[in-house]
Amino acid sequence: MARGLDAGADDFIHKPVNGLELRARVRSMLRIKQRHDELQTMMRLRADLSDMIIHDIRSPLTTITMYCDLLQRYTPQPEAQEALHTITARWSD
Repeated sequence: MARGLDAGADDFIHKPVNGLELRARVRSMLRIKQRHDELQTMMRLRADLSDMIIHDIRSPLTTITMYCDLLQRYTPQPEAQEALHTITARWSD
């Protein structure tokens, strides 16, 4: 039995097979499989949500950064240049 578990077995059924025990073990394994599948689904949803949030945050920041770059090219005031540099430097890190 120990060698079987070491080799990767999840469970054993002893002979002679008891029908009641067999059905209970099958139901138990089905519950474990269902929980595993639910967990996998939740992990996929979590990853998708994270990706969506990151994308939604980056989109406006990219637009703001582009406009700051344009303003830096056409704004002669040193104070404005410094402020624009501060804005773009924080998002590029």
